[in-house]
Amino acid sequence: MTGLNTAILQSNNYIDQDGPIVGMQLTMKAMRNWRKWQFGGGIELGALAGDVNQNQITRIGGVEYTNTVVSDWERIAAPYIAPHLRVNYKFKLPKRVYFYLGGMGGLMMATNTMGSNNTSYGWLAGGNFGAVIKLNKLISLDISEGFRVTEISDVQGDRPNL
Repeated sequence: MTGLNTAILQSNNYIDQDGPIVGMQLTMKAMRNWRKWQFGGGIELGALAGDVNQNQITRIGGVEYTNTVVSDWERIAAPYIAPHLRVNYKFKLPKRVYFYLGGMGGLMMATNTMGSNNTSYGWLAGGNFGAVIKLNKLISLDISEGFRVTEISDVQGDRPNL
């Protein structure tokens, strides 16, 4: 599966979102089906980048000064890799179609242009919903949507939420 991403940066004192954060991803997954449930794992590969402002805070003589550095484009998590597990509940329809709703969790590892060592990592959680049309016993068409929440580390020495 491939898709386009948008993100909202919930940050700290060091980074502010200054425009849309966009990206794309490729997801590969393998699922074991039972009558009402699915369980499996997958891996997401992708990238998130966008306009951010970086605030540099300096303390001189007990007084705090903030200098905002406007960045045109930053790689926030580009590229990233996220191995994960999934569990879905299936809503069967007649013939070869079913809907599903479920959750996922895993680990996100990424590189960025904002951290002190340009790497970040964090736990990833989210949800998925979609429809599957079985083409034959082994191949299905999966039309899905998902959301992800993660906290990435080592971006200007603090922990923003993405």
